[in-house]
Amino acid sequence: MIKLIALVARKPGLSLEAFIDHYEHIHVPLIMELLPYAVGYRRNYVTPGGAYQNPFADGAAPHAAFDVVTEVLYPDRATFERMQEDSARSEIGDRIAADEENFVDRTRTIMFVSDERITPIGA
Repeated sequence: MIKLIALVARKPGLSLEAFIDHYEHIHVPLIMELLPYAVGYRRNYVTPGGAYQNPFADGAAPHAAFDVVTEVLYPDRATFERMQEDSARSEIGDRIAADEENFVDRTRTIMFVSDERITPIGA
């Protein structure tokens, strides 16, 4: 399984509620239409005021620099590469970028691919 992770921040001046509403009701359907290769598409919204203080670190918990951790799961490398190729096509990439301009501070987005390892609990 290949997982694409994006740390995404909302546009300055946009409320978290408006950000979530746009992401869920406009952006997600657009992505699913244009790039239907994912086997999972998760959005993990940062809880307002919910910065977690790591008990193993000194000092106050920093404010999160993003509003959502997005995870997009692909069954294999070939499917992930197909998504990348399609998203590079202007008729797809330009539509995604145009929509993101409505609600995302694109200068702050961080994206990376992860190799997930899961430890079974209670096994």
